[in-house]
Amino acid sequence: MIIIEGIDKTGKSTICKKLESEFPFLHCFRISRPAKDSRFSMHQTQYWKEFSLIQKAEIELITKLREEGQLRNLILDRFHASEYAYLEEGEEKDLNYIWDIDRRLGEISPPPIIILLHAPVEWIEDRLGEDELKMFSPKHVKRYSERFHEFGRNTKIPQLQLVSSFYNIDELYYQVSKFVIKSMPYLFKEAAHK
Repeated sequence: MIIIEGIDKTGKSTICKKLESEFPFLHCFRISRPAKDSRFSMHQTQYWKEFSLIQKAEIELITKLREEGQLRNLILDRFHASEYAYLEEGEEKDLNYIWDIDRRLGEISPPPIIILLHAPVEWIEDRLGEDELKMFSPKHVKRYSERFHEFGRNTKIPQLQLVSSFYNIDELYYQVSKFVIKSMPYLFKEAAHK
């Protein structure tokens, strides 16, 4: 299992698609997110709370299937680090759920790898569209970025790589794919024999 994490606009979806395209035995899955027209107001509505329950159900199902050995060669575009990073003030009660998922994933053999894409806050702000700027004030971007780094310091998953996202996309992909191949040589050897 390969988990690609990071704040919006760091290149997660592009990297997932490129990995899936280059390595056909890998399968990409994107954790759900609100519809585009509702994103800018998600902090003010009940919709986000209801949507968060759907995300939690997806994360729980994937974790359970992975524990049972039913999911192999999966690339996740977001997972539990995003849940952690995007928690709103006062939602810290949800941290137990996130750290339980983290512990369970860390106990799976072989454990997943997490690739945390990061970039300077100013760089992220420059890449945000008009609607996204309504949701991501500079304060939010900074806070979410700090939360991803905090998650990286506290995760129990042994294989975590921080990759700078302000390369061009080809260089970013090279950095990520190099880490994936190095971290999961058994996967690539197994695929080469098929």
